[in-house]
Amino acid sequence: MIAALRRGGGLDDVVRGMKPQKPEEVKPIETVGEHPFSALLEKYKAFLDDRTYGDHHKKNADLTDILNPEHINAFLQSTVIHENHEKYKERTGLFLNSLLQNSYDAGHNDFQLNTKSTKPLDYLGAFLEGTKEKPIRLTITGNVGDWCGQESTNGIYTLNGNVGEWCGWGSTYGTYMITGDVGRRCGYYSTNGIYTINGNVGASCGFGSKHGIYMITGDVGDMCGCGSTDGIYSIAGNVGVDCGLGSKHVTYMITGDVGDMCGCGSTDGIYSIAGNVGKGCGSDSKHVTYMITGDVGIGCGFKSRHGIYMITGNVGDRCAMNSTNGTYKTPHQHIAEKLKQNISKKNTIIYITPEGREEVMKE
Repeated sequence: MIAALRRGGGLDDVVRGMKPQKPEEVKPIETVGEHPFSALLEKYKAFLDDRTYGDHHKKNADLTDILNPEHINAFLQSTVIHENHEKYKERTGLFLNSLLQNSYDAGHNDFQLNTKSTKPLDYLGAFLEGTKEKPIRLTITGNVGDWCGQESTNGIYTLNGNVGEWCGWGSTYGTYMITGDVGRRCGYYSTNGIYTINGNVGASCGFGSKHGIYMITGDVGDMCGCGSTDGIYSIAGNVGVDCGLGSKHVTYMITGDVGDMCGCGSTDGIYSIAGNVGKGCGSDSKHVTYMITGDVGIGCGFKSRHGIYMITGNVGDRCAMNSTNGTYKTPHQHIAEKLKQNISKKNTIIYITPEGREEVMKE
């Protein structure tokens, strides 16, 4: 997907092809006992009380029942579910996942769940397995708890509300379109994920992820993209400290301000930042390009190698100290003179004149 963007397709083109298909025809469900879900509700209550179940963190319920999408949502609205969902928000989510997977395997898709009348359920959409040709589609109206979509494969999640922590953790080829805020560790160690988020995002967004695309409207917490590889981050808000720490081959396009140690220890990255940047930007990085419109704190480029720094604003002390083979561009002559006196001969300093000419002051 990132390759498609780099060929010029654009983010809009990538997302445009992910609209849900027309919902399938709903067929009536067989009535069992006094309630259409009597037998299934008994299994649900037994699942809640099962002390031999083991580690629920890695397992959905063991069910063979098959419901169509409309009846899975109707089952979620059952009185018994509402009586137990808050105390058993993890197991309720895992039980629903089994119904979703069974229904998908039977040929259904385009699932719609309404969680407005429940407390946010954990694990919704976790461990689901779609295919590349037919990704599993889940739309949730209402807030969602932690671990949404964890370790899922080929899923498209439209989440119309706020989302808890660990959303998309360890998932593969997942698409997440979220209208609200998202907690910490969104996309944590995921692969080939696309995350479109219209709210704020907590710390460690995209931590350790590979080939991820993150389009975020709000602010983002600390360690965004830390340790990630081959990713794209487009962020309209502010970003906390350690953005891109230790990342490789990642592009960051940030409209707001960025905290300390941005790009520290990163390799082959691109950082386009319209706001101000804290101290230590690009320290100990290799082959990284920084295009910064605002001011930059002290220690910018410290011990970096083969870096390119184009900074429109002011630059703090100790910029480029102990760096090698770097290029530093500034439209401020006094900053260029300061750099000329203080950094090693193994760097290039370029002063951009008011007319836009580039004058090499030191090579």
